[in-house]
Amino acid sequence: MLPASEGWQRLHPLSPLIRAGRVGFFVLVVLAQQGRAISGWILPGVALPATIGVAVFSWWVWRSTGYRIDGDVLELRTGALFRAHRRVPMARIESVDIARPLLARVFGLAEVRVEAVSEGGSEVRLSFVPEAIAIDLRHELTAKAGGVTIAEAGAEPAPVVPEREPAVRVSDRELALAYLAAPLTGLVVVFAITLVPLAAAGVDEFVGGVIASAVGFLGTAATLVMRAERLYGFAIAEVPEGLRLRRGLLNELHQTVPLARVQAVRIEEPALWRLFHRSRLLVDVAGYRGGNRESRRETAVLLPVATRELIDAVLERVFPGLRLDAADLVPPPDSARWRSPLRWRTYGVRWTPQHAITRSGWLRRQTDVVPHAKVQSLRVTQGPWERALDLATMHADTAGVTIAVQARHRGRAEAERLAWQSRAATT
Repeated sequence: MLPASEGWQRLHPLSPLIRAGRVGFFVLVVLAQQGRAISGWILPGVALPATIGVAVFSWWVWRSTGYRIDGDVLELRTGALFRAHRRVPMARIESVDIARPLLARVFGLAEVRVEAVSEGGSEVRLSFVPEAIAIDLRHELTAKAGGVTIAEAGAEPAPVVPEREPAVRVSDRELALAYLAAPLTGLVVVFAITLVPLAAAGVDEFVGGVIASAVGFLGTAATLVMRAERLYGFAIAEVPEGLRLRRGLLNELHQTVPLARVQAVRIEEPALWRLFHRSRLLVDVAGYRGGNRESRRETAVLLPVATRELIDAVLERVFPGLRLDAADLVPPPDSARWRSPLRWRTYGVRWTPQHAITRSGWLRRQTDVVPHAKVQSLRVTQGPWERALDLATMHADTAGVTIAVQARHRGRAEAERLAWQSRAATT
């Protein structure tokens, strides 16, 4: 149990119910579907004791879980059977986000997610606390992480800075067109092309192809709908810590992007989007893992869909003075066509005094930008085929985890020159 005299705070008593909400819903659905097959004694003899057991264990876990801020350290105790005590120094905190899943919002609760520099699990989650406490925790943790003392001796506590009105709002119509209409249209075209030879093969083959295509289409459509739901209501507001992102329809997330920790940015232009002059902007933050690979990609989105003018305006906020012009990109030498026959024309690089810029991609074109000051290591690599053509690839490694800046298939001498230029820019 937690000693109350040492300043430990417990999570909200409804936290176990909310965390088990999805599992409980699934169990209820299964019981409802199998209701006729369950005899009269199973429900009172098995379901009721199991429910009581889960409730008692959840209460035990809740009583054993707590957090506190002890000076410049955030502490978290968890575990009923196997206990864990984690200490996170404020200086290692990268960002503090607030998530509001649907069930938590019903009870006015929120989850505080603390990203910290760590070799193991980087994320500390306080699930769940009242929304007002979550906002206060975010302010206190981000202030201390930035070296600001909340309450010094004889000083008034620092006032909570209200979040400003969003500087950028992405229209839901744009999101629907980009993440639902465009990919589903392309998918229908692909399925129609694959069904043409089956129509000539026979009725049975055609019907089987239609059924298989329909199943694949529905599965892909469900994935796209979930992705669009997570980006619904996307907005950007400027706050003292950097940029505050808000998104999500059922599960709302308030994410903070500290601009000082941004390592690189990427502009993605899918093939169908280029017809309407739309792109997305991704950002790579040092130490920000945000869960699994899919979660990291979602939290890396700085603008889900926008015009080039809007992307340039946000880029100016992230990297002041950056100007992107495709005409200034230098293509690879003609010998690169033998290494990458289809994509060699899409490769391009441009080195400015402050930034390294690379472009690649045929169907999905992407432009990567990294400041020379953020580069931690430089590598020039050659595969067997590149060595035969006297080509090389220059890699600029940063502290980020989602964007890898590469100048692909350049002349060997040019790749080494680019590496030396980037190194010289930081000295």
